[in-house]
Parts: sequence; C-alpha cells; structure tokens
Amino acid sequence: MYIFKIFQMLLMAVTWTNIEVDVPVYSSIDEYITIPEATLTENGNIVIDENMYYVYDGVDNNFRSDIETNYLGRIRYMIKAVFPTYHIESKQEIIFNVIDIDNPTILTVPTFTILLGEKIPDVKIGLDYKDNFYQKNELIVNVLSLDTVNNKKVGRYPITYQVIDPSNNIETATSYIEVVDRIPPNIEKLKEVIVELGEEFNIRNFYKFTDDSGEYIDVILDDTNINYNKVGMYQFNIVAKDKSGNVTQHFDLLKIIYTKSPELVLFSNVLDIDVNDLDYETILKENIKHVSDKVDVLSIDNVFITHLININKLGKYQVEYKVKNSFNKEKTTIINVNILDRTKPNIEVLSDLIIPYGITNFIPQNHFKITDNYDEYSDLNISYNYKIDFKTLGDYSIRIEASDTSKNKAVFEGIIKVSDLEPPVFLVSEDVIEVKVFTIYNFSNILVTDNYDKNPTLNINSYEFRIIGQKEITLIASDSSGNQSKKVLVFNVVDDEAPIIILKTNEIKLSMGSKRINYIDYIEEVYDNYDFLEISDVKIIDTINYNELGIYELIYYLTDQSGNEECKIIEVKIDDTTKPIISLKDEVIPYKSKYNILSGVLITDNDPDLKIYVYPNYIDTSKLGVHQITYVAIDSRGNIQTKTRLIEVKDKNINIKTYLYIGINLVITSSITGFSYLYFEKKKRK
Repeated sequence: MYIFKIFQMLLMAVTWTNIEVDVPVYSSIDEYITIPEATLTENGNIVIDENMYYVYDGVDNNFRSDIETNYLGRIRYMIKAVFPTYHIESKQEIIFNVIDIDNPTILTVPTFTILLGEKIPDVKIGLDYKDNFYQKNELIVNVLSLDTVNNKKVGRYPITYQVIDPSNNIETATSYIEVVDRIPPNIEKLKEVIVELGEEFNIRNFYKFTDDSGEYIDVILDDTNINYNKVGMYQFNIVAKDKSGNVTQHFDLLKIIYTKSPELVLFSNVLDIDVNDLDYETILKENIKHVSDKVDVLSIDNVFITHLININKLGKYQVEYKVKNSFNKEKTTIINVNILDRTKPNIEVLSDLIIPYGITNFIPQNHFKITDNYDEYSDLNISYNYKIDFKTLGDYSIRIEASDTSKNKAVFEGIIKVSDLEPPVFLVSEDVIEVKVFTIYNFSNILVTDNYDKNPTLNINSYEFRIIGQKEITLIASDSSGNQSKKVLVFNVVDDEAPIIILKTNEIKLSMGSKRINYIDYIEEVYDNYDFLEISDVKIIDTINYNELGIYELIYYLTDQSGNEECKIIEVKIDDTTKPIISLKDEVIPYKSKYNILSGVLITDNDPDLKIYVYPNYIDTSKLGVHQITYVAIDSRGNIQTKTRLIEVKDKNINIKTYLYIGINLVITSSITGFSYLYFEKKKRK
C-alpha cells in the first residue's frame, strides 16, 4: 500500500500560473504576492488537497520585508506551495514588475485672448502639471491643434495640451485661443441723400461701410421719423455693427422730392370693337390696365375717356385717355378704335335633318334659317351642296356656305339622314298560349313584317318556362333602323306530368305473426318534375293480415299540386317461416332405471301440425356412461329444428364407497403426519 502511494506521488505534478505580476509603484506588495497560484495534477486532472497552503516568507532566504516598490524595475522572489496530504512541495520564482501606470496631473490650464492680427503667444506659459513618480523636467509637453488658429479671423480656436511621462502615461486637457475685434466699423457718405417720392430708400446707395475684419457688416436704418409718401426733409439714424459687436452710429438728413406724372398703362393702343356692340364704353374702360401715382391714390375711375364713335357704323375712330394728380401732373394717351363686323352669318337648323323613307324631295329652306348681324339676307352670298339617294337608307353630307359683305363666312357641315321611321308589325292572331312547364318556347316562329327590313329581329329567341301559372312576356321587334314594336303574349304554364315513386322492391315475404313493418322503409326515392315532394308526401294503403297466410298488396299513392297522380304496388306474401322450438336440458338417471325418452322435453310451434323424431328412441340404462339423443321437429311448412342432449347413467353406490375410502385415507395420513412431527420435535430438543 505504501509503495502504491509513492508511485501515485511520482505521477503527480505541480503547475504554476501568474508567475509574473505587475505591481504599481509605491503599492503594498501584500496585495500582489498572493496572485501566483499552484495547481496539483495527476495525468492532467486537477487534484484537490484541502490542506494545501503557501509559504510567502523565508523561502530560500527571500523575505517579504526586503521587497521595495518605491523604484521601478524587476524583482525576483521565491515562494513555496505545500500539499501535505500528498507530501508534495513546489518552489517557484516570481517576477514582480514595479511599474508606473498613473497619468500625469495637469494642475492649471491657461486661456488666451488676442486682438485681430496679433501674434499668437507662447501657449505653454501658465500651464502647470506634475507626476506621481517622475520629476517635472522629465515630462514631455505637446500642444496640438495650434496650427488651426487663425489670428486674422475672429473666432474661438481650441488647442489641446498633452503631458507624457517616461512610462508613456498620457494626460490631456483642452483650452482655447480667442481672436477678438475691438475696432468699430467705418461709415463713409458717398452722395447727398435725395429720394423720389414713393421710391425705396437703400442706404447702401448713399454710404460705404467697411470694417478691419473684412467681413460683412450689419447695417440698421432707423427711419421712424420718415414719411416716404410726403415730400419734405427728414432726419434718420444709421447703426453699423460688425460681428464682434463693435458699433458706429451716423445721423443724417433725407430729402424726399416728387417730379413725375401719374402712370397710365393701357392693354392696347389699337382696339377692334364689333359693330352694334352697345357695351363698347365698357370695352374702352376695360382697356385700362393700370393707373397709379406716387402722391395721390388714383384708380380707373379717375381716367377721362373722350371720343366720337358711332357704334352702329363701320369705320375708324380715335379715343383719348387722360389722368391728372393733385400736382397738376397729367398723363394722356390716344389710341385708334376700329368698328368692325367680325361676326359670321348664323346658320340655324330649324328641324331634324331626317327624311322619312319613301319621300322623294328635300327643300333646304324648310330646314335652315340664315341671318346676319349687319347685312340684310339679300346681301348675303349663300350656296348649298348636297346629293341624296331617297331609295337607300343612309347618311348624306350637306355643306352650306354663307358670306356677308365684310367677308365673314359661315360654314355648316352636317348629315342628312334617309331613315326608316316605321316600326315592324306583329302578325299574331292569338294572345294566350298554353305551354308545359320547363318547355323552351321558340319565338322565331312568330311572324313579324316591316316596311323596309325583310327579317326584323325579336329581342328574345327562346324562353324556358319554369313556374306554372300565367306568365306575361313582352316581345319587342326591331328593324335595322332601331324602330321597335311591342306585343304582349300571355302564356298559361301547366304541369301535366305525374310524380315518380321508386320502390326498393316489388315483393315482400313475411312470416305469419310477424310484427308490422315500416312501409316507408321500402320507398327508394320520390320526385316530381316541378313540385318538391318528399317520401312523407306518399299515402300508403295497407291490406295485410299478419296472422293469416296469404298474398296482400301495399298500395303507394302520390299526387302533385297540379293533380297528377302516381300509384305503385308491393306484393306482400304472409308465410310460416318460423322453426319449431325445442326446450330441453341434460339429465343424470340412476343405473338400470326406467326412462321415458321424451321426459323433460318441450316442443312448441305456431303450427299445431308437428312431426317429432328421436334418434335413438331408446336408452339402455344398464350401461353406465353418457348417452347422446337427437330430437327433430318438423311443421307442415317444412320448417325444421334439431337439438341434442346428453343423458348420463350413474351408479349411486359407487359414490358411497368412494367417499368412505377417501375418509379412511385422510385419517391414516393425519396420524402418520402427527407422529412424525412429535418424533422430530422431541429429537430436536435433545
């Protein structure tokens, strides 16, 4: 057993992890000396020793108190792991790297403000910083983003300070350089400020604004004292402000003058007006497009219109438009007006341009009225152009041209129709027709005639009558010209077909005395060509006597609502099909006893005329054992029943001897068993 433990320990190994540990400078070594770990394994599997412990002090003369973390560098130190359960120890050299992991600290960050165009100062002046380990002179200071500062443009520019210690720990801080402008803008007057009454006052037309920043200057005009709609001298104030908020003010005078006439604008300098147009004064006034003045409020109603126009006579005339303001400044415009006849003659259609088939002439004056707004009818030049075939239906073109003395020409182009206006005629003598339900009636046999078409068309070719009773159908006969005639026919729709009964059989055989059958069960299907009939609609006449042999009839009778009848018969035969009933049971009889072969046998039947046969018809009771007897019963209709029973012949004395023998055996067996028990029990006690 001891040798096995030694062999087991030889298979075990100790594995160390975290044998190199980083220790921040100035830190207590106690926080880091326990980081290394030892693990005991056997064949790659970890073995747990509940009593395992570490030795951190005194291993190979390495003492914890000798470890100094106030200096950067590598410290070699020996520790030991003990697994007492397995009598195993393991030493391991641990490397402690004393390092600096803290960033420098920036204590003070300066900010800078310079004037526009001023040189950028030394931005490291005013910056204060320190480090947890290194001296200040060992630290490196970088200034980032300094090249983005534009001292020629107002703005606030960020810069970044970066302080780096020899361990490459970096600390950053952000500051800014603000470039400011404190010189106000300059206002230079270019010319005397004079504005025409009503015109816009744009101060940049009279002044030049500049700034040392070179950027756009906001200019605010205070003109609250100026009335731009009144001639006079007014004081105003200008405020020029640059983006840095520097302000320059300038006070000056504005002179408003007025030297212009009213403005009169017309749509046209030449107007064409139709002769006899009584509303021509409105046309002249509507030619005024715009009237305005810088001083007065003027409208179209302030314009005076003068002329010598005779609206009822063609010719050329002049019209004068004049408007004046309160300064006696006026505007006059003269235009030419032409009184013209520009209206075409009017060609009015008095009636439909339809010629009934059969008429042989066409008079245009009966269908058209031609007039003119200025010329008399006799002064008009009128021409008609058409060609009509009165014997052929169709459309024929007509063209009418009418010109007045002013060369205005009206043209009418239309269609003259030669049309069939008479409808077809029905040649039907009867108005009432009888048809069978579901009959498809062919209406093409109805005669129709027409004055033009040889074969007028009916709106219906055929119709299926699905409902009995009277049905009115309106026939419409149409010819090729769309003329229609109507004819109302009354159809008496009748149903003369009997319903149908389909039975499952035409013959039923039943036993006499049977229970009453359900007659409906023998109906396969019931239907009618028109009515919705069901099996329950069938009437059944029963003539059957179930208790008497014979042939009977079941009569099935069905009627639809139109009185059509259907009758079907099933022949029912009542016969005796019941077998006789033999009731018996097996028996045990004494040895050599007398026995009646029919003893205990009951045979019944609905037919009293029975024949009974027994095989065998005798039992020899002197023979012990089981005897088999077959009974056969046959009625007068040949129904037969067969049944077998067993008769056992027994000797009762044999049973008494058997019981006595069994009793003696039980007594002997019990005695032997009791004696044996006492013998062995006594022997056991000894």
